[in-house]
Amino acid sequence: TPVKVLIEYCNSEHYSRRHDINRYQVLFERVSSALAEQLRGRRMSILANRTGGAGGQIVVEPRAGAFEVYVEWTGTDGATHTVVLFSKLESMSYPNPVKVAARLRNVLNGGEDGAEGGYGDSAEFIS
Repeated sequence: TPVKVLIEYCNSEHYSRRHDINRYQVLFERVSSALAEQLRGRRMSILANRTGGAGGQIVVEPRAGAFEVYVEWTGTDGATHTVVLFSKLESMSYPNPVKVAARLRNVLNGGEDGAEGGYGDSAEFIS
């Protein structure tokens, strides 16, 4: 089953006078690299600020100040499971790419917020 990592990050120049779009873009690249390294050898995709509604994608308008990272996959039961790996809106801080990647590894191996048997097994997740 392919793994999708969804990253929502603020890309509005009008968020605030102190807001730096480039900081969010660089952070997206660093987090993406760390996650890709963690998912090496797996079928995966990293999607940023999904905006199209085609193919069942949810239309997402990036929220002001957001840097949210989710992992999503289809379990053996056919249900789509989503786990929040990091939320800047909740933590009020920027992510550490290495820690986000470690959390991804933990979730996919059945640890925190993951199914007991690991990635792809049926369990309750944040929807």
